[in-house]
Amino acid sequence: MEKVAELDQRYDEIITTAKTEYEYEPPGEYFKDGYNLYKRMAEEKERYTLFLHDPRVEPDNNLAERCARKFKRKAAQVMCFRSQNGVDWFCDGLSIIQSIKATGKNIYESVKERFNAGLEV
Repeated sequence: MEKVAELDQRYDEIITTAKTEYEYEPPGEYFKDGYNLYKRMAEEKERYTLFLHDPRVEPDNNLAERCARKFKRKAAQVMCFRSQNGVDWFCDGLSIIQSIKATGKNIYESVKERFNAGLEV
């Protein structure tokens, strides 16, 4: 917990330094990137530091990016969707498979159970 408080304090120091510098010398026409970053960091501190306070939150979005990359790669290779429903069904199926993978269960058996749910086999 000490480390989290230390990081929170450092974050606040960075925001304070940026605020002081931008008050002294406002951003120019062509150099607004740093100023925009400062504004976002000041306004969104809770979101940016949520992973420090809640261990369930990952510090990056690599998992989401990996899932999106998988979809994009497959779409470029073989898939053609004729409707939004097809896209939705594919995404639902991919989400189910990723959830099963995350729990460590056998994908084939889990999907089979879902298809056979309520049916006599």
